[in-house]
Amino acid sequence: MYGTGQLPKFEQDLFKVPTNRFEANAHHAPIVGELVMLVMGANPGEKFRVKAIPPGTRTANVVLVDSNLEEKGPPMPGVPWSTMLFQKDLWLIPTAEVPVTNLYRDEVIDSARLPVSLTAYTPCFRSEAGSYGKDVRGLIRQHQFQKVELVKFTRPQESYEQHEKLTRDAEQVLQKLGLHYRVMLLCAGDTSAASAKTYDLEVWLPGQQLYREISSCSNFEAFQARRANIRWRPEGSKKTEFVHTLNGSGLAIGRTWLAVLENYQQADGSVVVPEVLRPYMGVEKITKREF
Repeated sequence: MYGTGQLPKFEQDLFKVPTNRFEANAHHAPIVGELVMLVMGANPGEKFRVKAIPPGTRTANVVLVDSNLEEKGPPMPGVPWSTMLFQKDLWLIPTAEVPVTNLYRDEVIDSARLPVSLTAYTPCFRSEAGSYGKDVRGLIRQHQFQKVELVKFTRPQESYEQHEKLTRDAEQVLQKLGLHYRVMLLCAGDTSAASAKTYDLEVWLPGQQLYREISSCSNFEAFQARRANIRWRPEGSKKTEFVHTLNGSGLAIGRTWLAVLENYQQADGSVVVPEVLRPYMGVEKITKREF
């Protein structure tokens, strides 16, 4: 799917809103051909660091650390249906959570560094797309889409507090954009086998007259850490323990773009640019002619 005129820049600028909650290192990799300036969020103590722009492919043993895996079935045992095979033993990442979590694979993290907070902006790949039904047509579900991912490594006793903070970080993006949304605490039947607790953020889409998931924020406790052998050593102890891992979308860019277009479209077909995006866009409105 291709866009013209102001719309590609509109999606690009949407990415800059969530990154205002995160701090940048000076040596960051360029994002989609350009270096995006990330600035410190409102709360200096609650910052995320962009560690790297991870690759879009991973080997099977790395993919298996991911949280949403089926116990058996195609494309290979332990790999979810949605994961796409790129070539032999090389898989397109379903989310940046997979490579970012593996940054600390087989490592012992110093207690003083915890919690470690990372963010990544990557393309994500899924085998299912719009053909999965009328409710997922267009931008709702694609084979490839862009997403900002938030990942935390925490001490076990702090993971639930950090989970609430991570969810609030994702919420603040929707609040800045002026989008109506709701927070859903998933029941056990809707929560993945790996997650101990999951919140879904669902944004209102006027075109469908319903809420659609735009972010999912989960606390996996030690599930991923056990698979990846990610540990920490409490102060004064010789023994190591598994860290707790958390992750959330901050946000899925395509769905956020869609939500802005639907909620800010005017009767004449133009779209009012949310105030928070205007410094990036340089315009207050996208006219119908510019679509």
